[in-house]
Amino acid sequence: ITQGHVFWRNDELVRDALLQLTDALGACHVRGLYHRDVKPENILCSADGRALRLVDFGLAS
Repeated sequence: ITQGHVFWRNDELVRDALLQLTDALGACHVRGLYHRDVKPENILCSADGRALRLVDFGLAS
């Protein structure tokens, strides 16, 4: 996600990505899990930008 070319000038895709990310964080928080290191390097993105995965829970509490 750090290169950003998939999301360039695609507002709908950016909106969907942000919704996926907030849904993922919300699901974690409901379970008492806090990522504590959300940054572009810890978000994996499919080639078309439609699927995101939050990774690296090493600092999670």
